[in-house]
Amino acid sequence: MLKCNACGATYPPVQWDGSTYFHTCPPLAWWELEQQQSQLVLTLTPAQLKQFEAADKIDQLNPPAAGAPTQKMLALQSFGLKRPNARDENLISTDEANDGAIKSAGAGVTVLPDA
Repeated sequence: MLKCNACGATYPPVQWDGSTYFHTCPPLAWWELEQQQSQLVLTLTPAQLKQFEAADKIDQLNPPAAGAPTQKMLALQSFGLKRPNARDENLISTDEANDGAIKSAGAGVTVLPDA
């Protein structure tokens, strides 16, 4: 088993049917964005900024229940913001010249002991 150091996912590199698994970190979820809000430096497109500002107005008029995501966080999540040091094990190409190079090693993996 492997554990992705960026997103925390655990997975076997070879699946039960013998096929290779190519892990890709998912975008940040709303609760991760909320936890990292002060640490993130976001660059939004004008359309995203407009959506974010509209969501902020909704939050001000109708504050969410305790523990519920804010409209701002849901808007940020909908933008599919990549997590820092994301891993993408998909191959750059199947061309032999690339020698099976993956798109991004990201923060790497930790090899877990077999269960």
